[in-house]
Amino acid sequence: MKANLRKQLRAQRRSLSGAEHARRSRLAAKAVAGLPRFRAGKRIAVYLPFDGETDTTALIDAARRRGVSVFVPVIVDRRHGRLRFYPLGRKTRRGVFGIAVPVDLDRPLSPRWMDLIVIPLVGVDGEGRRLGMGG
Repeated sequence: MKANLRKQLRAQRRSLSGAEHARRSRLAAKAVAGLPRFRAGKRIAVYLPFDGETDTTALIDAARRRGVSVFVPVIVDRRHGRLRFYPLGRKTRRGVFGIAVPVDLDRPLSPRWMDLIVIPLVGVDGEGRRLGMGG
């Protein structure tokens, strides 16, 4: 059931026009930027979009304008699904699954030191649980 719902939601996401995707991404960035944890935070983690996910560029720009340190999750152990959070520099490269990661992978920070972590999702199921990409 989850796999079918995930497949259906991903197809709907891919069917959005470029303009509609951009509009929804701006609305999402505005909503997150209004959260108290974002406004007061000094360190946030934000994913870099993949496969039609919401574009986080506006959110990253808003954080940088405020002087907030921006980190991104990087899969460091595919077998066990382990993530580390690295500072987002200006340059990225393709990492695991083709997802952009910072070129410089030094100085990871534990998630416990983040004021806010924004995670991607495909949707939510009938019980309100997050549906990710299935990895």
